[in-house]
Amino acid sequence: MPNSLKQDPYRQALQRLNRISFLHQDDFQGYLHEILRVGRDIFQSDNGFCSQITGDIYHVFDVVGDSWGIRKGDNLPLKDTLCATIISSDKPLALDDLSGDDASCHPALPADAFGSYIGVPLLIDGALFGTLSFASKSPRKIPFTEDDIELISLMATGISSGFKLKKTAEMLRFSNEQMQLILDNIPARIWFKDDKNRILKANRAAAQSMGFSNPADLENADTYELFPKQAAKYHADDLEVLDSGNAYTGIIERYTPDGMEEGWISTDKIPLRLEDGRRALLVVSMDITDQVANGYSEETPSPSTITYRKRDLSES
Repeated sequence: MPNSLKQDPYRQALQRLNRISFLHQDDFQGYLHEILRVGRDIFQSDNGFCSQITGDIYHVFDVVGDSWGIRKGDNLPLKDTLCATIISSDKPLALDDLSGDDASCHPALPADAFGSYIGVPLLIDGALFGTLSFASKSPRKIPFTEDDIELISLMATGISSGFKLKKTAEMLRFSNEQMQLILDNIPARIWFKDDKNRILKANRAAAQSMGFSNPADLENADTYELFPKQAAKYHADDLEVLDSGNAYTGIIERYTPDGMEEGWISTDKIPLRLEDGRRALLVVSMDITDQVANGYSEETPSPSTITYRKRDLSES
């Protein structure tokens, strides 16, 4: 770390950045806004901007300060701006005195709108996302230093990481929503369970068969509470499937959700591994209550006898 980073202003800035680091995942917008406030203070700037660049459009993702009338969410032309200079050079840019130059830090501003500027590109996986910049109406009394460049680059790294996490979270949420939509339109009852007999996810058919209208209400629910009569047997079957590593199909068993009418189901159980390595399984059941009621006779084997058709997954 440069010696000057040990001096009070930089140490205070780093301490402030450390204090807001917990917002990085939980409240990215709040994290970004606080970074702009820290940067505005440490660089003694009137305004701080975070942008997203798409083609020739400069999108104001967030802003602090009087901002010369530029507001969060504005879309402005990119050309002939210092942000465009950053993008073309792919390097930080620090200018101490622009009072005599015909330049503007951001689009649609008069040439003399500011006197100093510092900015850096925001990169996600090596690709340009936008810019982080701070600007003032007056020239700098003390020139920007290498430590200023290092500090704004550190801020940019944090912001870029946050944008990447935000994008990943949005993609996962979209994938989960699409998967839930598909599951909810399948008539079979479907559960994803862990090896502790807890429900990780269920579809609408499964939820409704248990007296729930929203499948999300079943997430992390304990099967021992939902199926007090059959939970121990369900769990024993689950563990046998998980321990063997093989799918068990055609399990004929009673279906006894608490407070609901009992029935019969034909169940398939398939072992899975979650991304974090935990064991889990996919459970797919079809309601066969009517078939059992209409098809049982003295010559028919009792459906209370569970039947397995073991399938070695290594053969598929």
